[in-house]
Parts: sequence; structure tokens; C-alpha cells
Amino acid sequence: MDMQIIAAILAGIVLVLAALLFKLWGDLTKLKKQVVNVEGSLKQLSDSFHGFSAGAVGQSEYITKVEKDIDQLRSRIETIAMNEQQSVGHTQAIRMAKRGASPEEIADACGLTKVEADLIIRLHSGE
Repeated sequence: MDMQIIAAILAGIVLVLAALLFKLWGDLTKLKKQVVNVEGSLKQLSDSFHGFSAGAVGQSEYITKVEKDIDQLRSRIETIAMNEQQSVGHTQAIRMAKRGASPEEIADACGLTKVEADLIIRLHSGE
């Protein structure tokens, strides 16, 4: 009878182990499916990141171009402003020359050199 008890105990242990093995196999299958899902999500995130990254590079290039264009416009505006100031100075110098002002007066009032004032007087004093 001792052998029958031992055989029954061993059969019970085998059944318990088989049930645990079956449960572990099911859990392993579920984990494999979860790993596949996580890998798919990771690929989607990676693809999205690469898309955002490419977009950011494009935006960066665009911003760099816009900044370059703005710098060129600033330079042109400064040039125009300087030319306008010189033009105003020359216009005033011409008016002063027509009224008979001396080269020194014109140079001081308009921010010109004496040579420029002399040239303006020679060109415009007879008008």
C-alpha cells in the first residue's frame, strides 16, 4: 500500500506540475503578444520621431533663410537711410549755395567736407 500512496502522491504532483506548466505556457504566450505590440508601438514612435526630426530640420533651414533675408533687408534699409541723409544734406547744401553761402558754412551746416561744399557751389551757385 505504501507504493500506491507514493504513486498517488507522485501522480498528484505530476498533475499540479502539468497545470502550472500549462498556465506558464499561457502566460508566456500573452507576454510574447505584448512584446510584439510594444515593438509595433515603438516602431510607430520611432517613425513619428523621425518625421518630427525631419520637420524640425526643415524648419531650422527655413528659419536660417528668413534670418539671412532679414539681415539683408536691414542692410538695405541702413544703406537707403544713409543715402537719404546724404541726399537731405546735399539738398540743403544746394539751397545754401544758391543763396550764396560760403563753402565753410555749407560744410559745417550739412556735414560735408570743404571740397564737397566747393563742388556744390561751383555746380549750383549760378542757377
